[in-house]
Amino acid sequence: MDVPLEVRSADDVTGMVVTLTDRSTTLTGKLQDTGGRPTSDFTVVVFPADSSYWLPQARRIQAMRPATDGRYAFSHLPPGDYRLAVVPDVEPGMWYDPAWLKAVQPQSIALSLAEGQTVTQDLRVK
Repeated sequence: MDVPLEVRSADDVTGMVVTLTDRSTTLTGKLQDTGGRPTSDFTVVVFPADSSYWLPQARRIQAMRPATDGRYAFSHLPPGDYRLAVVPDVEPGMWYDPAWLKAVQPQSIALSLAEGQTVTQDLRVK
């Protein structure tokens, strides 16, 4: 589901397996400022650790501004290894740019998501 798969009528698809799941993966947390107060003044970005998934409109890349209470939630991420970053104002869609992700990666934290798992990762702005 990360890259298009084209199957033509003449293609042999013997042995192909398609697996569907209803076990959704969720990443939640709360963003706090340096004083420990909830903040919504930043953007939280989650992206795959593997740069081969850094594609335009990739389902493994999501970004959002937290609610006024600092809470954020990402859902429907495929299982895998991810990076999570907090950034100041960013132009919408910039998070799909591989060069931008590479620049943000050193300030991000690593986390893993398993199928159907809900992970809570609170963040504090430095």
